[in-house]
Amino acid sequence: MSAFTSILALVGPSEDAAPASPPFRDGGTTQPSAQSNAERVSSERVASMQLPASSAQRSLIALSAMIGALVLVSLWGLAVNPVAIGTSLRNASTVPMLLLVSALVCLPAIVVFMRIFVYAPGRVSSLFLSYGLGAFAGSLTMAALAPVIALYYHSSHAAGPLVAKISVVVGLAVGTMIFTRVSARLAKPETTSSLVAIGTRWLTAALLVTGQLAVIAQLASTVDPILDHRTRFGQGIDGAASFDEAKERPHQAPSEGGASQ
Repeated sequence: MSAFTSILALVGPSEDAAPASPPFRDGGTTQPSAQSNAERVSSERVASMQLPASSAQRSLIALSAMIGALVLVSLWGLAVNPVAIGTSLRNASTVPMLLLVSALVCLPAIVVFMRIFVYAPGRVSSLFLSYGLGAFAGSLTMAALAPVIALYYHSSHAAGPLVAKISVVVGLAVGTMIFTRVSARLAKPETTSSLVAIGTRWLTAALLVTGQLAVIAQLASTVDPILDHRTRFGQGIDGAASFDEAKERPHQAPSEGGASQ
């Protein structure tokens, strides 16, 4: 339970401790007030939002966040195409598998990039924590939109897949934002506002998102489609190659024999 509380605290916006205000005095006697209680609650909240110091604590929170993310995207998979119960149950296991395998494939490459170009002590555990919290926030957003997806799938055959795709885009945007926010909080205070540090965080996020999307697309081409049809994204590299070939292929003029007939 404490790990879940830490996840929610770290995902949310950071807050500085409330400045201490002088006690209310009446005739030189200090009077207790509700403001002191509010300050105590604020200080306790700030203390609960402190970043984990050790790599073991960060890894534990990152693992807990990733497990939560897998459960949440499983709920999203249940909401996609709920009319077909078999497809919905299959999605509940396929979607978490895509997320987990793509993370295991992409994270080592990102770790190598971080070690070579932006090495700093404890940076690997910070990356894992940032990714875990970003995945949790994005999955939570998708799970929150799951009832809307199920409603549109039941009421509109055309709008259901579109709403599901929009939810994925929104979840991806939220996850990327949380990744960069947590990365900024984990950075050294003197480098938080540095342009190089900001650019590095967004470059890392862009590489991670691009790589993971590419892996998910290729993995999706080997399993049954999640939506009621296979999209071009779900066809992997073959779908992208066929699309490029179709654009580059010139329109063939009818043959002379065909024109004469």
